[in-house]
Amino acid sequence: MPWSLPSAATAALRLERPSVTHPNLQELPPDAPLLVSPVYFAGTGDPALADRLLQAAPGWTEAVNEAGARFASPCKTVFVTRSPAGSDRAWQIDATRAPGDTRVWSASFSSTTPTEIVAAFTTTLVDGLRTNHRDYLSGGPRQPGTTPATLLSELGWETKVFTDAQHQLAPDGYAGFSIRRGRVDYDAELAGAEPPQWALYCNAQELTSGPRWHATFTSATPLYLITAAAQVFSAPDPVVRRLRDLPLGVLPHLAEVRLADPGPSRSATARARSTTPGLLLPDPAVPSSPAFRPSGPAPGPRR
Repeated sequence: MPWSLPSAATAALRLERPSVTHPNLQELPPDAPLLVSPVYFAGTGDPALADRLLQAAPGWTEAVNEAGARFASPCKTVFVTRSPAGSDRAWQIDATRAPGDTRVWSASFSSTTPTEIVAAFTTTLVDGLRTNHRDYLSGGPRQPGTTPATLLSELGWETKVFTDAQHQLAPDGYAGFSIRRGRVDYDAELAGAEPPQWALYCNAQELTSGPRWHATFTSATPLYLITAAAQVFSAPDPVVRRLRDLPLGVLPHLAEVRLADPGPSRSATARARSTTPGLLLPDPAVPSSPAFRPSGPAPGPRR
């Protein structure tokens, strides 16, 4: 059963919206590089970023065909599959206990998920596999020390409880983290007969060209991997996008927009950080101008 946002939660996300975009944005060329936040509003970004990081990971192999690409871990217990754009599972990660065994957990990211969130999950996974996850578990040197729910709660995300799930909603109301309530049938979940236990999502489809994407994780997914994705998902750090690639409807709702240095020596890759040594995502261009703050009234309360 595919994951879907409950209608009650959708209603809770609706805001009174401003209608005026910052005038400076209207004066910029379509290919102007911008630093924008929050990341969940930023669109997909560079779809090849996660590919390049996996290609650079020691011991990982890649097989490419017309259906996409499949990356295999050195231990052959984790497979990362990238499908063509438009897929509900553009990125699919499957893990087994031993080569050839049945799956024990699975994660997926829809095609419009910001690439920094995908890369945070996969690069942390690459590092975790070096010690069979031990470094990230209790007592390990890289244990996160938090959970996605705690992280978002400390950032002030609002908790709403529904019959079938608990949602933590971003302050603007358009993004969230959901946890299924009640008993989870492990086998049915892996078979797709039940929705996965956890999900990160953005549900801004009511805005003109607003993004709607989700990332889902079955119940046995190592929690530190979900935490890594949630850290990037909720971080205030801006990411790099071209103006033409930003969903039009979110421009008035961006918390921050500023020009990135267009110089050739600066990276146009977004500032999403994984915890993986040697596989850190590059820093963004250093801003050459002050931040733009979208004009118009601030978003009103949820209705």
